[in-house]
Amino acid sequence: MALIRAMNSAISGLRAQQVRIDAIGDNIANVNTTGFKSSSVNFASMLSQSLGFGSAPSGTLGGTDPSQIGLGVGVAGTRKDFSQGNFVATGVSTDLAIDGDGFFIALDGNGGEMYTRDGTFGLNSNGVLIDPSTGFRIQGLLADLSTFTITPSSALSDITIPLGSLTIANATSKFSIDGNFNGGGAVASSGNVLQSAVPLLDITGATPATLATLLTDLGRLDSGGPVDFGLSTGDIIEFQADKGGRSLGTRKFQVSAAPPTAGIDDTGTTLQDLLDFVEGGLGINTSLSSGTWGASITTGSVGATDTVTSTGATLTGDYLAAGVRPGDYIRFTDGPSAGQMAQIDTISVAAGITTLTFVSPLDPTLATPITGASFEFNERARVAIGVTAGTEDGTLSDAGPTPDRRIDEASPAGVMRISANAGTLNALDNIIISSGGNRLLLFNETATAAGESAVTHVTVYDSLGKPHDVTVTYMIESKRSPTAPDAVGTRLRWFAESADQVQTGVFGTPVGTGTIDFDATGKFVSENPGSAIDLSLVVEGVLTALAADTDHSKMTALATPTSSLFTSDNDGFSEGTLSDFSVGSDGVVTGIFTNGQTRAIAEVMMARFANNGGLLSVGDNYYQVGADAGDRQIVTPGQSSAGTIRGGFLEESNVDIAREFTDLIVAQRAFQANTRTISVADELLKDLVNIV
Repeated sequence: MALIRAMNSAISGLRAQQVRIDAIGDNIANVNTTGFKSSSVNFASMLSQSLGFGSAPSGTLGGTDPSQIGLGVGVAGTRKDFSQGNFVATGVSTDLAIDGDGFFIALDGNGGEMYTRDGTFGLNSNGVLIDPSTGFRIQGLLADLSTFTITPSSALSDITIPLGSLTIANATSKFSIDGNFNGGGAVASSGNVLQSAVPLLDITGATPATLATLLTDLGRLDSGGPVDFGLSTGDIIEFQADKGGRSLGTRKFQVSAAPPTAGIDDTGTTLQDLLDFVEGGLGINTSLSSGTWGASITTGSVGATDTVTSTGATLTGDYLAAGVRPGDYIRFTDGPSAGQMAQIDTISVAAGITTLTFVSPLDPTLATPITGASFEFNERARVAIGVTAGTEDGTLSDAGPTPDRRIDEASPAGVMRISANAGTLNALDNIIISSGGNRLLLFNETATAAGESAVTHVTVYDSLGKPHDVTVTYMIESKRSPTAPDAVGTRLRWFAESADQVQTGVFGTPVGTGTIDFDATGKFVSENPGSAIDLSLVVEGVLTALAADTDHSKMTALATPTSSLFTSDNDGFSEGTLSDFSVGSDGVVTGIFTNGQTRAIAEVMMARFANNGGLLSVGDNYYQVGADAGDRQIVTPGQSSAGTIRGGFLEESNVDIAREFTDLIVAQRAFQANTRTISVADELLKDLVNIV
């Protein structure tokens, strides 16, 4: 019954083409399904019937081939085409596409892993990244939200993106100053000096006020006689001033022995307490180790019989008579030793020769001053009270009968003397000390500031992200001779101050000082930041020691009409809330905060298989591991042959509709051809029956 055999073969062909048409129909139906991978059907011939087995060559015969008739066709299997689909931009942060090999990992409701190429994701009410169509949770790695670091070896977990609830702030630990300082300007040889127009009095004895005078006994000597300030315990003294043309605001001092309360900057009961307060409010840097000098006293040069050693000097002349006192500074201003500076510890004069000892040795990296080296004496920057000549105890100690840090013989007894740090932008003006609306003192300028200077403002942040303004003033400390033994050409000194500074037990705004060295071409050489910026705060709930390193390596000191300085690389920032995010090619979810900061908060991971065709399609664009897929590998996007991720894109179906229609026509014709086989066999059977 060969004709029956032909009909059976044709029937197998019909069945095979039906399967192929089913696959084509499925492909066409999913032409717009995100991440869909098209399928194709593979055919294989069925068992053949052997009519003869053939024979091997022998003798003069060449042998015969086997005689076989096929019994039809069968479906050998289906194959998924995992080639890349096109990308379509959506602009939605949660939409992800894979460019290359790999699958997103999701957990179903039972905690089982599922795999997909469809990256149409979203966030649920808890900020978890999910597939909204199934509720499956997308898997990845979470960052430590205290350090914002991702540990590659950590276990997979749900990806949480806490929009609107995650906040960050960071205390400043370092910042840079960029720009150019006018290195062609003059050395800051002097600060300005202000003196009270009339002496302060101790009203109880009508004598010049001393450091120990109680504020409740304080007054002034006007042309018409003594004037009692009438201060009582609990009264408020207000202090205002300008510095370098900028207002320092209003500070409040209370006549009280108790610690300051809210709204009060400092308290005290004596004139020395008030002088401490004024000095702190003016931001005068009085550090004994940083060379913070003020007004010029007198000048000179090293004579042939003079000597200068690292720890002291003998100089021709009576500089004590010129007004030089312990605590003042000697600065060498020209030649190879320019920049050498020392604070004077003791002074003695004998036979017209002044002998000095220094608080600390001269700088060993600079040349020792020799004959002909010019020098200048400068008084130390401070706020002091005039005393009768000869009453000073001759040392720098504050433990003597009269604390030298607050007394001055250059001013008349009882006169308040304010000596500012050197440089024009350190100059003080418009000083007002008042109480109850009455101005207590007027001040006159007796010496002007000199020297090139510049100011910039730095915003530093405490541990809660609260900003604090720090004003940094720069001035030229020295200029070196071309014959100097090192590469330093110009040395700048900077002074930092902040209105938010509160020292332990003493009110004051200076928060740091240091020096910067430039070579003869204006390029940065080195800096000595000292303690850098050290801001003490009294804001409850923050780390009170705000220490920040300064970096001036990007600065230059070229001669320009004006200086231009600005802040960069500040690692501190104010409070910010997570408002948006993006996903990078490496799968890292980068959070964008309202303060402009960005931080890594998670990473989307991927799965790879040795044989993608071995995966089982389970619907909803998901796959499960099949027997021939191979072991699942967890990989970072872009590594280990895995594809990368495109955020804000989706992968389209890789179905080629033109090809599918062509295949559909071919399958249709194949189906029709098989029906013709059945028709022919049927006609032949009819003819055979009709013979009988």
